[in-house]
Amino acid sequence: MRIIAIHEYRDDHLQKVIDDAKGYDSIELRGVLDDDIDAFLLFEGCHRIEAALRLQMPLVLVDCSSVEFIDIEIPRLEWMLKPVFRNGKSAVSELEQAMNWCGKEYAASEFASVRLQAATYQEPR
Repeated sequence: MRIIAIHEYRDDHLQKVIDDAKGYDSIELRGVLDDDIDAFLLFEGCHRIEAALRLQMPLVLVDCSSVEFIDIEIPRLEWMLKPVFRNGKSAVSELEQAMNWCGKEYAASEFASVRLQAATYQEPR
């Protein structure tokens, strides 16, 4: 399975994220699993996934395709995603359609381990 980041990470921010990641047992990232292209498309965490790779930390990929809304903040892409947010939450189906995954592509085999889990439902506020 491939894992595709939403955008490229920035070197100037990566070291801070790597330093922060050292305090965790694993890195959890949300997105959607697309079986048609055998890829997990990340909604967040382009710096955290790179930190997980460099530190060889386990990844937990949270598949949000079964929930209607999620809390998410993507400051660099807010201009593009503003129409899909409602009361601080985003409709997953609309978010998936609005995204343009143009970040680094990873193979799951590059990481210490990768576990896929389903997201739990979150009620919009």
